Amino acid sequence: MIKVLIVDDSKVDAEMLSYILSSDSNITVVGIVESGLEALKIIKEKSPDVVTMDINFPGFDGLTITREIMQSKAIPIVVISSAYKKNNTSLAFKAIESGALAILEKPVSLLHPDFERQKKEIIKTVKLMSEIKVVTRKAQESQSHFQNGNISLEKKSLQIIAVGASTGGPVAVLELLKNFKRVDFPPILVVQHITSGFSKGFADWLRDSTSLDVRIAINGERLQNSVVYVAPDDLHLGVTKNGIIVLDDGPEIHHVRPSVSYLFNSVALNYGEKSVGILLTGMGTDGAKELKLMRDCGAVTFAQDEESSVVYGMPGEAARIGAAQYIMPVDKIAYTLLNLIGERNGKS
Repeated sequence: MIKVLIVDDSKVDAEMLSYILSSDSNITVVGIVESGLEALKIIKEKSPDVVTMDINFPGFDGLTITREIMQSKAIPIVVISSAYKKNNTSLAFKAIESGALAILEKPVSLLHPDFERQKKEIIKTVKLMSEIKVVTRKAQESQSHFQNGNISLEKKSLQIIAVGASTGGPVAVLELLKNFKRVDFPPILVVQHITSGFSKGFADWLRDSTSLDVRIAINGERLQNSVVYVAPDDLHLGVTKNGIIVLDDGPEIHHVRPSVSYLFNSVALNYGEKSVGILLTGMGTDGAKELKLMRDCGAVTFAQDEESSVVYGMPGEAARIGAAQYIMPVDKIAYTLLNLIGERNGKS
């Protein structure tokens, strides 16, 4: 059974969510509370597998409560709120940054024409999130392969950095990029598995949070240094050997489009030893074999470590098959990259 705690100060809405969740034989609601303090108490007492969280509360809002929970005892949190609408990507990424794994619209009523669709989406999301191991947001020492941060790397003329991520990826990508302020760096191409319609919001959020030049990739555009290119909705992202962006609406790879595998394969074949590949937190195996191809072609390759990953699927598979030269938390990946970029620019 999946144990769920509902945090919502509206009794009517909370009862409706309880009705929805309890309609599935694999889910049981272990509590309904109206405040963050009550939530923390019930979490200690009943150890729920998932918490559903509203946003609008008197006093602390739901995002603040989410942050508090993630700093005390990490539990998968799904924000379900009437404050969220499908086009409100800003709120969605604020929720993710606070520690939530997903954000959904709250059903209006049992009689609403969209109720059955929303009911199925809530149940499906709660079940999926219950399988995810989450980590606390407190600063923690990760058991990376390099404890002292002194990593000796051969000097290379780096021309491109490719990044792939899935579940938990937005925060990991943000943590990576925020270290690149005021640094001249090669073009960074990012494939993030994300709900259709959210790519632009993701790029806007990264740009606003880092002050970097973050753009949605455009087919035929030439890559520029110190620019971050995010794969658009429903298109694979690749690049030619001459630095021209290629967008492809071909078949899904690993059941996704855009695919990290497509990006890494393109970079491996066209840039080889002049490239960097980074595989961050995410479900499945997308990108792992192609990261190995990058390494075999001479690229510098990284995978996020298990301790700091929300889901150790993609980076875990990369580690298993020997695709990653370096396995470490995101902040150490960034530190190492900055050293590489310094060497590229002739800096100490």
